[in-house]
Amino acid sequence: MKRLVVIIWMSISVAAVALAQAPWGEGGEIEDAKVIIEKDRKIELPKAPRNFEPAPPPAEDDRGGDIQYNFKDIVTRIPTADPQIRVFTIKEDPLDKLYANYVKLGIGNYLSPYAELFTNTKRNERFSAGLHARHFSSVYGPVDRRNSGTGENTVSVFGKHFGDAITVNGGIKYQRDKYYFYGYDPASEVDRDTIKQAFNLIAVNAGIKDNFSDSDISFSLNGDFKRLADRFDARESQANLAFNLDYLLSEELTATIKTSLLASKYSNEGSMSRTLFRIAPSFAYQLEALTIEGGFNAVYDNDSLVNHQNLKLFPFINAAYSLVDGIQVYGSVSGDVKEQTLSNFVNENPWLKPNVGLLHTIQPLVLAGGIKGVLAKSLAFDAGFSVGDYKNMHYYVNDPEDTTKFTILYDTHGTTLFNLYGELGFTASRVFRAGIRGDYYGYDVRSVAEAWHKPKYKLTASGYYNIYDKIAVTAGAYFMGGIKAREPRGQEAIHLDAIADLNFKLDYLFSDRFAAFLSFNNLLSKNYSRFLNYPSQGLLVMGGIGYSF
Repeated sequence: MKRLVVIIWMSISVAAVALAQAPWGEGGEIEDAKVIIEKDRKIELPKAPRNFEPAPPPAEDDRGGDIQYNFKDIVTRIPTADPQIRVFTIKEDPLDKLYANYVKLGIGNYLSPYAELFTNTKRNERFSAGLHARHFSSVYGPVDRRNSGTGENTVSVFGKHFGDAITVNGGIKYQRDKYYFYGYDPASEVDRDTIKQAFNLIAVNAGIKDNFSDSDISFSLNGDFKRLADRFDARESQANLAFNLDYLLSEELTATIKTSLLASKYSNEGSMSRTLFRIAPSFAYQLEALTIEGGFNAVYDNDSLVNHQNLKLFPFINAAYSLVDGIQVYGSVSGDVKEQTLSNFVNENPWLKPNVGLLHTIQPLVLAGGIKGVLAKSLAFDAGFSVGDYKNMHYYVNDPEDTTKFTILYDTHGTTLFNLYGELGFTASRVFRAGIRGDYYGYDVRSVAEAWHKPKYKLTASGYYNIYDKIAVTAGAYFMGGIKAREPRGQEAIHLDAIADLNFKLDYLFSDRFAAFLSFNNLLSKNYSRFLNYPSQGLLVMGGIGYSF
């Protein structure tokens, strides 16, 4: 069938070609023709000759010379687009309203008025300033009512300026504290005006520090002037100046130099000028988990003692090693001179007699070590010890000539002091926090009979709980014991009762501006004595209000 179709198609094609080439006659007749088709014929073509010679390479251009390129900058001028796009932003939360002033007023038993004022500038990127004033007094005390009253008054003004290069701060403070020498025999009669004591303190301070966060050098310079005067013509003026410089030598090594100068003058029945100068260069090296700091303290002082050297050198080294993330062990070997002034002593014991002697405490060698860290991001701990030799350690004893006043005894041959301590702190956001610390002290005295009026152990605890940002509960506990006092005339040791003081405070917030408080001090109502013949107040209950404006 396929062959028949091919034959017919070829026949028609040949006929068409013939008709197209043959001239048309006048009569229009078709000439006779015979077409022979051989279906089995093979067409064979002769073989083409092949050339196996490889094509010669193209001839090299021997014109030489560098090829010159000509680049033309193509500048396209596209018209600037100014699309009108509206950006949808999230509205920022407004800042909480800031009340720069706060006042608290209260009243308690023992006829104890209380008032406190805080006033500060509002948010400012360049400066801040404020004023703080406080009054607290008790007209009546634990002995003979008004003869054992107390009074505390403080007014301070402070300010700080944040510059591009440095931050400057300064302030002035006035403080007046009133006490009575009520450690007399309750059966005796006294003139109230003769047992009154009052301290007046004026203090001025100023300082600067750098703000170069990206600099290898940082520094701070601080100074202050204080003048203290009491009712018995004791006077002390002191000027302090401290300069610290840190230089980052490399990522691991830092050089530090610390200097301080204390110049003071103390006068009562006589006059004494005192100078204490310290310079402490050191280097700190940090390598992964290990940090080491080493240097020395060069100290000059002019306290007059037998065989006393004015210039002293104390090398020191501090080291810390991180065991795991958040846990660190530390240790130190150090020596220094600790300044002791009349201001230090009256803050610790306000019932000193006039014209007490003043000596700095020399610490030739102190060893310390411990472990500290944070567990589960909420529980912090610190536990360790220190042991050292302290020359001129001070102790308080009742003056035999007037047992209502205290004098100071110094262990000039040196006291070996051992301290073992442990501390825990827990914080749960803003709602709850608590802390506790315990200390044990061991004294080995040489030129005094006992460590008079020094405690053997001390325990402090505190807690805070915020209930729905409406009620704040604060509690505290204070324990101290192992205190020995010297009997003024017989010279034998008297063991004072242990001190246990519990306190509790409740604050209720009516609004952002108005609150009320109720506090309880010495909940056990024990008239314990920190110093011989000076019992404390019993239970003190105080209530009051606070207002922000």
